[in-house]
Amino acid sequence: MASNEQSATFLPLNVKLRVTLLALTLWLALWLWQLPGYWGATLFALALSLWQIWRLEQSINQERQRFQQFLVALKQGNSNNFISQDSTLSDELLEAYQQVSQALNAQKTDQATQLRYYQTLVETSPVPLFSLAEDNHLRLHNHAARQLLPNLTRSQELKQFGLPFATSITALQPGQRQLLLFDDGTEQRQLMAQMTCLNIGQESEKLFSLLDIQRELEAAQLQAWQDLVRVLTHEMMNSITPIASLAKSAHDLVQHMQATTPTPNEDLHDLQDATNTVARRADGLMEFVQRYRSLTLLPEPKIQTFSVLNLFQRCLSIIQPTLNVKNTTCTIQCQPENLTLAADPHLLEQVIINLLRNAQQALDQNNTQSGAIRMQASINNKREIALTICDNGPGFESTRLSDIFLPFYTTKPQGAGIGLALARQIMTVHGGSITANNAAEGGARFTLIFNRQTCA
Repeated sequence: MASNEQSATFLPLNVKLRVTLLALTLWLALWLWQLPGYWGATLFALALSLWQIWRLEQSINQERQRFQQFLVALKQGNSNNFISQDSTLSDELLEAYQQVSQALNAQKTDQATQLRYYQTLVETSPVPLFSLAEDNHLRLHNHAARQLLPNLTRSQELKQFGLPFATSITALQPGQRQLLLFDDGTEQRQLMAQMTCLNIGQESEKLFSLLDIQRELEAAQLQAWQDLVRVLTHEMMNSITPIASLAKSAHDLVQHMQATTPTPNEDLHDLQDATNTVARRADGLMEFVQRYRSLTLLPEPKIQTFSVLNLFQRCLSIIQPTLNVKNTTCTIQCQPENLTLAADPHLLEQVIINLLRNAQQALDQNNTQSGAIRMQASINNKREIALTICDNGPGFESTRLSDIFLPFYTTKPQGAGIGLALARQIMTVHGGSITANNAAEGGARFTLIFNRQTCA
């Protein structure tokens, strides 16, 4: 052991000594070759020189093999074990190996930390990210993408969210942005799609990002409608108020004239009818404008945590007398039964009752026999609470689906066109959304989605 340590310590000196002795041996062989009669000594000196060259080459090969083993250990991450197990290294080589090993380990640690950092950023990003390879293989890169496009592996599977969506997204050009309609069977949303090309070695991929801007679009649209209604109702109130006041004064004056005139004539009767009609219509217009002002005077929601099942039961108890008269059944399904929701229960009751009344009116207009309404509550695959109101009536005309939430739009003969617009506004202030579509089994279906809600 002592000789090995001494050899390891003086390895550079031994190398220099071997080279020096080899040079002296070669010089001795050359000097003996010039002297007559020393052929044996000359051959011995040459043989000794060859042996020294072989030993020097063997030492160099040994160091080369040791260096190769060190590189393999670096690649496998076992450089520290290699250094500690090799006791023949000189102090200079040992220090050099340790410095190289420490530098590479620190670089690998830093790279691994940065990789975990960027992986965490991508994984927690709310923007779904996925890529398409040249063989149409689809890869989902974060949690948002796995929620939006669950279990997708091929680009052909994008058709399940609508053929226009699949066609448009695969036709995107690098850097191009396009607004796409995404339909997952329960909800239609507007998604802003963008594509970027990635070159990885000899392969290339298309990286797609999908930004859900449906809530922002609805909020902007709702704000625009509120501003419009606010201006219109203000101007209408300014114009109708004096008309209603003058019509009332004229009506009272005619009544006084009739009471004080001994024999009222026909013209006075006509004038009374005219002023009465104007006053009545002015009051009707005032009430009409006041109803539309409710779209701009919605109170701030008072958030409470309550049972969804109890909410359904309260709404059903309010509308149950009407359902009994119309011979309509209403069922409640809540999964799980202890599902809770954080929202304003009074505003939400207003939305659900309005939807139940709409369902009943649709059944009445279609003269549906054995009318059925169903209220459902569940947690979807995105951990959002979804409340559904559906019926077995005629459903919606496809050309009118995009208009039913617009203020003033109605398909009812006596409708005012504010019920669904108000429901949409209530859902917007809750950070959620309301959608309408035709159920697969027939009839209309309204879905209320509450974002980032969890069951108790």
